[in-house]
Amino acid sequence: LRKREGESESATTGPLGSVST
Repeated sequence: LRKREGESESATTGPLGSVST
């Protein structure tokens, strides 16, 4: 999965794809 809006590069992508640090 690629980096999406509101998602950190080091953060794991969740079901929503938008994970806050």
